[in-house]
Amino acid sequence: MCGIVGYLGKRQAGPILLEGLKRLEYRGYDSAGICVFSPNGKLDIVRVVGKISGLEQRLSERPVAGSCALGHCLSADTLIQLADGRSVRADSLGDVCTVLALDPQSLRIVPHQAKVWSHPAPEELIEIRIPFGKLVCTPEHRLFFTDSEGNLTAKRAEEIEPGDILLHARSWDCEGAPIKFQPVPLSRYYRLGPLSRGIIKEALLHHGGGRRVAEMAGVSTSMMEHIRDESRNVAEPLLNQLKESLGLNLPDAEPVDSRHGSFVHLPQSSEPGVMQFIGYLMGDGHIGRRGLRFKDPDGDTLEVYRNLAQKHFNVRGRIASIPQVKAYLLEMNSFGLAQWMRVNVAQRRSELMEKAGGLPGDHLAGLLRGLFDAEGYVARSAGQIGLTMINLELVRQIQGWLLRFGILTSLRESQPDRSHRRPSTSMTLLISRRDSFVAFRDAIGFSSYRKCRQLDHALKGKRNGFYLSSWAVPIKKPIIKTKMLDAGIKKSALRPFDGEGRLSDGQVEKFIEAFKNEPQARETIGRMRRFLAADVRHQEVVSVRRISSNGKPVYDLEVEEFENFFANGILSHNSRWATHGRPSEENAHPHTDCSGETVLVHNGIIENYLELKEELLKRKHAFRSETDTEVLAHLFEEEMPKKEGVNVSDRDVLKAVGRVLKKLRGAYALVVMSKSWGRRIVGIRKDCPLVVGVGQGRDESFLASDIPALLPFTKKVVFVEDNEVVLLAEHQPPKIFSASGAPVRRAPQDVPWDPLMAEKGGFKHFMLKEIHEGPRSFEDTLRARAYDENLDSLLQEVSLTKARVRSLRRVQFLACGTAFHAGLIGEYLFEKWAGLPARAEIASEFRYASRNVEPGTLAVAISQSGETADTIAALRLAAQTKGVATTGIINQIGSTLTRQVKGTLYTRCGPEIGVASTKAFMAQLASLYLLALGFGRVRGTLSAKAFRALTHDLLELPNKLRSAISHLDPAVAELAREFQEAKGFLYLGRHMMYPIALEGALKLKEISYIHAEGYAAGEMKHGPIALIDKDMPVFSFCPKNSSVYEKTRSNLEEAKARGARILAVITQGDHGLDKLSHRNLAVAGAGHEFFEPVLAVAAAQLFAYHVANLKGLDVDQPRNLAKSVTVE
Repeated sequence: MCGIVGYLGKRQAGPILLEGLKRLEYRGYDSAGICVFSPNGKLDIVRVVGKISGLEQRLSERPVAGSCALGHCLSADTLIQLADGRSVRADSLGDVCTVLALDPQSLRIVPHQAKVWSHPAPEELIEIRIPFGKLVCTPEHRLFFTDSEGNLTAKRAEEIEPGDILLHARSWDCEGAPIKFQPVPLSRYYRLGPLSRGIIKEALLHHGGGRRVAEMAGVSTSMMEHIRDESRNVAEPLLNQLKESLGLNLPDAEPVDSRHGSFVHLPQSSEPGVMQFIGYLMGDGHIGRRGLRFKDPDGDTLEVYRNLAQKHFNVRGRIASIPQVKAYLLEMNSFGLAQWMRVNVAQRRSELMEKAGGLPGDHLAGLLRGLFDAEGYVARSAGQIGLTMINLELVRQIQGWLLRFGILTSLRESQPDRSHRRPSTSMTLLISRRDSFVAFRDAIGFSSYRKCRQLDHALKGKRNGFYLSSWAVPIKKPIIKTKMLDAGIKKSALRPFDGEGRLSDGQVEKFIEAFKNEPQARETIGRMRRFLAADVRHQEVVSVRRISSNGKPVYDLEVEEFENFFANGILSHNSRWATHGRPSEENAHPHTDCSGETVLVHNGIIENYLELKEELLKRKHAFRSETDTEVLAHLFEEEMPKKEGVNVSDRDVLKAVGRVLKKLRGAYALVVMSKSWGRRIVGIRKDCPLVVGVGQGRDESFLASDIPALLPFTKKVVFVEDNEVVLLAEHQPPKIFSASGAPVRRAPQDVPWDPLMAEKGGFKHFMLKEIHEGPRSFEDTLRARAYDENLDSLLQEVSLTKARVRSLRRVQFLACGTAFHAGLIGEYLFEKWAGLPARAEIASEFRYASRNVEPGTLAVAISQSGETADTIAALRLAAQTKGVATTGIINQIGSTLTRQVKGTLYTRCGPEIGVASTKAFMAQLASLYLLALGFGRVRGTLSAKAFRALTHDLLELPNKLRSAISHLDPAVAELAREFQEAKGFLYLGRHMMYPIALEGALKLKEISYIHAEGYAAGEMKHGPIALIDKDMPVFSFCPKNSSVYEKTRSNLEEAKARGARILAVITQGDHGLDKLSHRNLAVAGAGHEFFEPVLAVAAAQLFAYHVANLKGLDVDQPRNLAKSVTVE
């Protein structure tokens, strides 16, 4: 199946189509393409084989006319943090690099490989500032932020507002390596040893004194006297002259670096003291022709650097006070040292700044100490350590270097003072936090006694953990208070933490101390501790503004696994299987007619496409692909009105569409563009989903196969019914027509989904995110529907009265895949609690089984998408019997099934993107529990007391599920590592656990491609036991409170006796399987045994995910599968 997106409006179409297709990628593309009607009237098509990322890359290389540069891009001067410690400008990165990324599970910063792309810049960029710093990026670039509940999610830059919470690095580290310096050649001099000087003196006596020898050697008399007196070293040319003219052999002449007693030493690689000296030079030093000069108000500081020069360069310096200025001057005369500093510092400043972040910690600390000695200060009144420089990039680099020591800073940029002779922009770096003060003092510090004393004085006034502009825990106080009250904590105990904002670090520590012994607060305390230990912190956005781009390219990084990286220290976001025809560019949508003037995309199957193709071939149509879709393009070509686009009326278009539709058999959704009818887009629906997005005013409209594609742009939608035609035209609202051409009036609906629900939110895969969202989906589906007082509204949702419920004779569940397994659990629930015979059937089998559906049956269709073709057809078949009531358990608002049934119980889990269903299954179970309990109460098979007790246990499940997922995840990941190479699995369960065994096996095989079978454990002797040996792992579900616990245990003993390694999902505290199982996965007891499936299935979902992830497979889009199966 494919995803469909259409757009007509004033905005640039390319990015809108691309963003929409990305949000439909869960449908399982193996090819992708777009078509844009350019300003010059040309239909510009771009197609690729593979994922949407391939289309994005192709468009970056060849932007389509009428579109702007594609999103997720940063300005060229953005500093990207690499894993080796370096901070490198985006425009200096290679094609592939290893960056630092945030693991959203552990909140730790880890290395990950990234690919780098560049694109032309749009006209405008977005500048976003937080106290930590700023980021300049394209409007489409996404940044991670945390909502008021502390959840990590993403927003486009143009959607970010002041007050939003972004994340920045708290600290990072690397092993580091010394910098190798460039060697600088110097004149060679020799020191004469005692033997050589004795030989020289003998030569002087032999030849009659210094003047005679000087004449013979061709040097001055004074030079010979210096040599005799041992006051000079000998230059290499002079030494050679003495040897040759006098025939002397000077055996102990040693090479040195200087003519005088101080022999300059030039380091080959970095050392802490060398880097400190370089730091001061970079901050406030001067390189002259024959030496260096440092100026400072503190003489003791210059004394330190004079000692460093002596120690590391063997150069003596001279300190003198400067008359009429409260400052001192350190002069170091050394031509060699000056030349070495020019080569290694002045001429390589950018390279040095880039490499410095990868230095060993003590080397980097030395560099920072030198910089702060030169340009740093302590603002006592403000209680801050500051550093101000006009080299803005160096200040930004310093900020990143300080993170190596856990020192957090803020940046403030000052505009140039025009009254100065040479005005320039400066940047100030400020350290304000007490813990950062201490880290600075301990790791870096000042050389000046005055500054050290000021630092200690400022530190005494610092309160630990009190920082108004930076938070470890981003959750707002009212949210925390509500969770704690819901958990049973008394309101009076929470009074010290009242307020509307967020807890400071100090308040968080007090909160943890106050409630650490409260079992009800364990989850909240756990989250707080996780935030406190994280490698990131949270700050509010101070300002957002649009700025003009400088025309330079913008850069994007594609990061493996976590899809994030650090840009200027701020956490930043990254960047169909064929029904007919193999995956190829020729078979990729959109498809065109012979002339290339009609273009369309198609979802579904044209059943009679072969006979239509044969007829078209006879009429000389040329085909480029193997797909059924191209047939449609040629049919439209034949039926198009032969007029200029400006003269074609809506009626002409509808007539052409009607003539084409009469020739088609099958299920389809089509979106068509043609030059012959101008700037119009036509959508057509028959048995496949299509939805209209209503933009602002009359200037833009959208078409899509699924709601998630529209969420970034509009939440107002109109659902298209079967055999309806949609017409989008410029400056007009969308128009819908029936098959006969009659106008259809249907008001737009508001979709209650957040566009961020269709984002990964920092998780590696949608599936993992959706497993973790399972508790919330379950909880949201229950909300305001449980208990006696909500029974009437619950029945009203499914369009049943109490009298109708009492008159029901049986329940028939119709579903496919995971939804069918939910229906199997529904069988047990309705028969036990509602006293109704119940049967779940696979919809595709029900259609052809000649079932006798008797009057008084309630047919329940279960489908996440509401568009499953077999489920829709099975429901229609069941509804043909008079006296059959129909209802649906559906997630997708306005889907086909919701219009086929008389009532719908919506599962409130938002869009589910991963092909393997997880949170939707949880929500379906919640719906079945609600209906079974409600029916039992109405029919009198459940007493009021039993109903309340069961409802209480039901409402406890979401928190138990959260806890189960939290502690199972790491254990299951380790278990998956052990079994990832297994060739097959047997899943066993009894009673309520049998459907979970089926679901666990389905999850494993659909995403890990490992063969797995689910069986009722009691059936093991009827075949499966023949497969069991040491190479066949058995995944079993054995809750302690199950009525068949002992029988399941007996089955597992038989499997163990045949060498099976048993993985058992058990109840916490149960040790009855310890000797049987290879590994146990323990979850809390669910209360009633009928609620155990909710907790047990989480273990199966996590196991399937981690196995597939470890195998390096595409977890969200497994091969040959689609999220919504809209064809038979």
